[in-house]
Amino acid sequence: MPELHDTQRMTPEQLRLAGTLLFGQSWQTDFARAVDVDPRRVRQWLSGDRPIPVGLWLEIIELLKQNSRDTANYAQRLQENYDSIKDQISE
Repeated sequence: MPELHDTQRMTPEQLRLAGTLLFGQSWQTDFARAVDVDPRRVRQWLSGDRPIPVGLWLEIIELLKQNSRDTANYAQRLQENYDSIKDQISE
């Protein structure tokens, strides 16, 4: 298996943005739980003390896609609820 270079790994900045999009500003513990690692490991990835595993790319991509689907579905349900009552409420 060829050795990976740092340019082929997810950066701490990419991880930070993904974590924030998924779980908000205090994301590290929830993210660690979602990918089944100790929160200390997430902090080590962010500080650069440990490289971010290549396999994490696909886990994060799937989490982001699922989050997007869940968000879109919920927005649709809220829209349908609003549409059913909008004539009854005054703006």
